[in-house]
Amino acid sequence: MSLHLLFMSMPQPGHVFPNLAVIEELVREGHRVTFATGASLADAVGAAGATAVPYDSVFDRPEQLEMGSEQSDMALVVHDDGLAMLAAAESVLTDDRPDAVLYDTMTAQVGRVLAEKWGLPSIQLNPMFASNEKFNMMRAMFTQEESDAPVDTTESVAAAMPPEMQQWFAKTTAMLVDNGIDTPVGEWIARVPDFGVVYLPQAFQYSGELFDDRFAFVGPCVSDRGFLGTWQVPDTGLPVVLVSLGTVVNDRPDFFKSVVEAFTGAPFHVVITVGKGVDPATLGPLPENVEAHTFVPHLAVLEHARVCVTHGGMGGVLEALTQAVPLVVVPQSYASAAIVHRVDQLGLARVLDAADLTPESLRKAVEETAADERIRAAVRDMQRHIQEAGGARRAAREIENHLRRVLA
Repeated sequence: MSLHLLFMSMPQPGHVFPNLAVIEELVREGHRVTFATGASLADAVGAAGATAVPYDSVFDRPEQLEMGSEQSDMALVVHDDGLAMLAAAESVLTDDRPDAVLYDTMTAQVGRVLAEKWGLPSIQLNPMFASNEKFNMMRAMFTQEESDAPVDTTESVAAAMPPEMQQWFAKTTAMLVDNGIDTPVGEWIARVPDFGVVYLPQAFQYSGELFDDRFAFVGPCVSDRGFLGTWQVPDTGLPVVLVSLGTVVNDRPDFFKSVVEAFTGAPFHVVITVGKGVDPATLGPLPENVEAHTFVPHLAVLEHARVCVTHGGMGGVLEALTQAVPLVVVPQSYASAAIVHRVDQLGLARVLDAADLTPESLRKAVEETAADERIRAAVRDMQRHIQEAGGARRAAREIENHLRRVLA
């Protein structure tokens, strides 16, 4: 059975990239894939074999992305951007409807809206922690509560939100009304997906033992990312340290300058990627053992890295763990709180408070982490779980098998 599948994701590398290897597998099996995302990642989507439906995303215009560190700022940006994606998908595909909608968690609201409007099955594509009736990611993010108590689908989600999130709650309510969906908003937000592909190993999932076969924990799915350029390991013999704050909250020139100061003359070779938030030239003349780039293929660096310094985004964390690289985490926003807590809980990282960070404390943390056999053993064990999860090939088979069941 050949299918037409619609993928939906905002143009955030940590959300789009895990899907590319899966798309390659699906296309190889004869399925047709359409992918709604921002124009900046249309070429990468096309290279994987999908037809891009680009839309005008604010995430492609970082100079206009005025967003603070609070989760409420991100939620409102994501909501408005999702509506733009929904409009683009409807305008292009109304007369060429897919057989199923596969939506990233960042796009969950509009992906589910489109599937319900068109009467299509949907699959959640999750690069973050999954939620079910007993563990709710929304509750964990806002309350740091890891209770296994059942989730009240109509009241507990709203009650867990800080007051400033009520604007997002109201906008979500309006979106449902505008699209003819009469499900109560609390129930809509907390609803467990019919099926979900989770891009992390079950051992990394909070309360992983409480998830049933509605969730396929396939681990990271990695494809060739030649579009990010190349990187060559230096011939100095120094241990390599990768430093990145991801692709969203990375406008932190003072942080990157502190990194340069911390490792000038140190016995490490440091590779910094600043993303679109900072011009590498603003870091000034760099010592011989430090290099700075807008982007560089992280996987190529991590093959040789001794430590990875990260803000705690899931994509960067899992890439490091895939290569058994210990972590030093310097959180930059509320959005990564649940991930940071989990890597700390599992003994995979040292966590530093960004507000108290100094060049000296950062260098000390990297030195201690590089030498910490307890952390190194923990990351090797998590690497084993990742290798056993199945990756892109398993993800594609799980998608096919689920859709064959529901479309039969």
